[in-house]
Amino acid sequence: MHAFLIVGRNPKALEEKTDKLVKKLAAKPMPFTVVKIADIRELTKLTRLTLNEKTAMIIKNFENATEEAQNAFLKALEEPQANLYFILTAQTLSPILPTIISRCQVTEISGSTGEADEVFQIPKEEQEKISNFLDAGVGEKLALTANIKNRQEATDFINKILILSHKKLLAGEKVVNLIASAQKTLSALKANGNIQLQLTNFVVSLEAFNSVA
Repeated sequence: MHAFLIVGRNPKALEEKTDKLVKKLAAKPMPFTVVKIADIRELTKLTRLTLNEKTAMIIKNFENATEEAQNAFLKALEEPQANLYFILTAQTLSPILPTIISRCQVTEISGSTGEADEVFQIPKEEQEKISNFLDAGVGEKLALTANIKNRQEATDFINKILILSHKKLLAGEKVVNLIASAQKTLSALKANGNIQLQLTNFVVSLEAFNSVA
């Protein structure tokens, strides 16, 4: 594995976990900031260089990277070179593309109090409702989403699906398509897309994935 993603709300815990990983890899740390596409161009210049010693490119707050920048970053992940590791840190997985997540070894860390990271916390009954929705047939899914009337409710609903999906991903389940579809729906909702249309499209996309699986 040459790419790692460390997720947690506690900055100190993220820093400590990153330092431990760098030492474990016996690599030289190289901090780098990625927010926009121009940053990826600069990163590419560095990654094209031949490295004579193990180097860990540390990119903090990766959740702040634009979707365009993340898509461009994929090439670096898909074409790794010898002696180069990528260590990404983020407070939440939600803004990160599933194609990035699937190419990283993901580590979820707890806060300093030892409690579970709040990014993955949703009430148990809410988790059950989301799980039941995902397991339901297309007709039942459409009936359930038809009851969602306002944008905030729709956004909260998709966010909960993303949180649960990321937990499933960390557990090794194959949910990349689900995450991609949920992120696309969330972006459309935030861009003032028609609520019922976007939710219907989401349900249809889920059924398309299930029929192929």
